[in-house]
Amino acid sequence: MNRVRVSCPAWLVLFAAALPLVGQGEGTATSPFRQPVRIGTLPKKTIPEASGIASSRRYEDLYWTHNDSGGKAEIFAVRRKGDLVRRIAIPWATNNDWEDIAIDHQNRLVVADLGDNFAQYKEHTLYRFAEPDPAGDTPVTDIETFRFAYPAELGRLDAEAFFLREDWAFVLTKQKDCARLFRISLRKPSGRDEVPIAAELVGSLGDLTQVTSASLSDDGRHLAALTYQGIVVLDLAQALQPKLPAADLLNTLQAAERREKKVFLGQCEGVTWHGTELVVCTEQGPFQWGTPVLWQITPNLPNGTTPGHADGMK
Repeated sequence: MNRVRVSCPAWLVLFAAALPLVGQGEGTATSPFRQPVRIGTLPKKTIPEASGIASSRRYEDLYWTHNDSGGKAEIFAVRRKGDLVRRIAIPWATNNDWEDIAIDHQNRLVVADLGDNFAQYKEHTLYRFAEPDPAGDTPVTDIETFRFAYPAELGRLDAEAFFLREDWAFVLTKQKDCARLFRISLRKPSGRDEVPIAAELVGSLGDLTQVTSASLSDDGRHLAALTYQGIVVLDLAQALQPKLPAADLLNTLQAAERREKKVFLGQCEGVTWHGTELVVCTEQGPFQWGTPVLWQITPNLPNGTTPGHADGMK
């Protein structure tokens, strides 16, 4: 995260442009998205810089989030309205610049330490562990670490967004011209004394720039990405196959139908699928302005489409 990345005048212009869009019903059946609805407010003192969000499959009305760089190595369980349920430390982890969080096909949480605004890190880390019980007090244990590095010839890269598919993580870099997509295997952890995993460059997605968070639906067919300009959903013709050769994987994403909504809801830093809805979290904004908020954005998907998981099973 870069706290001065958007100038104050630009903020005011974008905010003014977005005001007519916020809270005005559900949009038309032909529009790509229904209008955003504010659903909750996060506790500002505890989670001032919410920088990622993941919807639980196991627990009803529950989301996981975390703070940005400078925060402690901890995650937070919150309700849809933003109420704090539990604060959980992640032992032996370091929050250099945590930027995103996701939940995998085995209900394990993965926290992504991806940020590098000043090109100072040679490698980055993903932390994976079983989803904790938000109502309990058992600490998080058995944390797997996946240290990875980008190809040396590409230098040090800043990223804020990633998504999961089976035992693979995909990182989207945060560049102004286009996002680069990298693939990282999560089949074997890479500890502190081991060689970092080599992140494989899949290619560049020229229609995505300055991505701050991403989420792939459970069915693997809908990739949501937050950007400085709004939100984009790529509707794939079939479920994403994570083991495809890089060129084929890139072609799959480039051929996807694209829906986009240019809207400003605050400093948006996290997105997750929840059923057919997207839930977006914001942080309090630059210069300590504003309040961290949860928004619901619903794409107008074809009838019968169920891209994400609905409320949990417990």
